[in-house]
Amino acid sequence: VSSVVYSPSGEQLASGSSDRTVRLWDVKSGAPGLTLQGHTASVRSVVYSPSGSQLASGSDDCTVRLWEVKSGAPGPTLKGHTASVWSVVYSPSGEQLASGGLDSTVRLWEVKSGAPGPTLRGHTASVWSVVYSPSGEQLASGSDDHTVRLWEVISGASLGEIKMLSGSVYSVAWTGLDGEQYLVTGSADHSVRQWELKKEPESYQVKLCWSSVEPKELMMKDTLIEEVEGLSEMNSRLLRQRGAI
Repeated sequence: VSSVVYSPSGEQLASGSSDRTVRLWDVKSGAPGLTLQGHTASVRSVVYSPSGSQLASGSDDCTVRLWEVKSGAPGPTLKGHTASVWSVVYSPSGEQLASGGLDSTVRLWEVKSGAPGPTLRGHTASVWSVVYSPSGEQLASGSDDHTVRLWEVISGASLGEIKMLSGSVYSVAWTGLDGEQYLVTGSADHSVRQWELKKEPESYQVKLCWSSVEPKELMMKDTLIEEVEGLSEMNSRLLRQRGAI
């Protein structure tokens, strides 16, 4: 079982598996519900639409499939990726879907028709995680190339890149608190990091708020660091010299 997710109501659960199926479960009793069949390879990611009426699944068969939750009826099959799809996510409005794959791309789709939107290119290795900003106007993606990229959804334009990571980025979360924007990354360098995002006219200013581990390497571009605990004195001096603290 590669992926599990609660429905928005919390009453149902969906799971995706290497047996090529998506299965629905009653949360209260644990009783199995519908089994959604159609993928021809392992299912890597499942996600409910914001309304809970639809489900999307990404697979090693290079497709994203849409399903009606109540009936289990299949919707459009989204084709375009040339390698496994590891992450799928609905926009906050539920009108758009984003998918990330081992072909190093992030692809946008219109949910109602299944029509493809912009393909976001820039990563140089597999994309493991994609997430929309709370407004749905931006997108973040984490990759095997050790970076997180920020994108403008309407145009597909790149808004910036976070490079201060020394391992594959497997998970990305984006939240907005009191008008401030925060990104959290989980990566293969054993770290969880929180970043503050400040919107500029055509990009983002990125500030590292905290990290669960001290970076083994420091690669920075337009990055500011404040109130980081646990840095060695040598790294602190180097960061100050570079004007990053």
